[in-house]
Amino acid sequence: MANEEQLDLLRKGVKAWNAWHEQKSNELNKYPRNEWHELVEVKIDLRDADLSGLDLSGVMLPEADLMGANLCGTDLSNALLGKAQLAGANLGKANLRDAVLVMSTLNVANLSQADLRGADLRNADLRFANLAGANLSGAALDCADLGSTKITGATLTGASLSETNLMKADLSGSDLRGADLSKSVLVQAKLEKAQLEGCRVYGCAAWDLEGTPESQKDLIISQKGDGDITVDDLEIAQFIYLMYDNKKIRNVIDSITAKGVLILGRFTPPERKAVLDGLRMRLREFNLLPIVFDFDRPTDKDYTETVQTLAGMSLFVIVDVTNPRSTPMEMEATVKQFKIPYLPIIDTSADKYPFAMMVDLQKSFHWVLPTLEYDSKERLLDNIRVLIIDRALAKHNELRLQKANEPKAVTVDDLLKGGGR
Repeated sequence: MANEEQLDLLRKGVKAWNAWHEQKSNELNKYPRNEWHELVEVKIDLRDADLSGLDLSGVMLPEADLMGANLCGTDLSNALLGKAQLAGANLGKANLRDAVLVMSTLNVANLSQADLRGADLRNADLRFANLAGANLSGAALDCADLGSTKITGATLTGASLSETNLMKADLSGSDLRGADLSKSVLVQAKLEKAQLEGCRVYGCAAWDLEGTPESQKDLIISQKGDGDITVDDLEIAQFIYLMYDNKKIRNVIDSITAKGVLILGRFTPPERKAVLDGLRMRLREFNLLPIVFDFDRPTDKDYTETVQTLAGMSLFVIVDVTNPRSTPMEMEATVKQFKIPYLPIIDTSADKYPFAMMVDLQKSFHWVLPTLEYDSKERLLDNIRVLIIDRALAKHNELRLQKANEPKAVTVDDLLKGGGR
């Protein structure tokens, strides 16, 4: 419960309260900071207090305990509320314009339709808070935690949300035009009909977004001071930035296409998992980059596009055909599309016969190498260079030479000069 003396004093007005607070602060400074927690009489205890509708503009309430307080419609503009405890407080329709709430705790608080224009909420804890319809234009929310916060229909134009956690936040219908989202986390955030035009999204983590934004034009992917580079899609912004930074994209492409080895198979059974782990370890020893795709999944799901994307970035592909389900129909489309070495392997101690489709592919496409049969995991891994790597690289070089010698186009003049030959 609230301290009744403090509550009565606060209701007398901001002038009286701030004078008292300044006096107590001066007294507090006479003691070492590590003894402040023992001075109960200077602690601001306004828990569960009803302060709704009061004019508290400019009030000094730093580190105040306002947990569960009713501040609905209260004027707290220019208030000093740094490190205040406001968890579960009702601040619906409150005026918090230009208020200082640095490092304050507002988790599960109701801030719906509150006026937070220009407020300083840096490092504040707003997890699971309700900011629906709130006005946060120009507010500073850098490094704040808004995980799972409801921010539907809110206005955040020009707000600063650098390094802010917005994971699973609901920003549906919100206006973020011109906001700074640099290095923010938007993983699984809801952005249905949100307006993102002109946002700075440098370093932003935008994975598994839900909903379609109403607008996302002119997203700035570069950091401040580097000149504005803009794109029109949040989810591809991080990839486009890599392309913009030539050195980084070159390193990424070189690392994958020159070293990537895609391993396909079904690796859930312990004996198959042991082979997978061994392959990865040994490939790394040869400065190769193993990329694993496990086909142990519902058979009614088509992963053709995923397999093709991974194969298209790889130097060669190792296909474990020990179990028929390990080589689904996705492989056929992939082999036809990408002319890179495919090296099937089969553990004859577990399965003596490769999947029939793989045999058909080997007959039709010479880049699908003969299946490597083995009955000892140890022998396979100990001799991986000769059995797998050298064979794959030899086929890779052969394919590269074939590509270089592919027939070139001829012009009409060439044919006419040669008599049509």
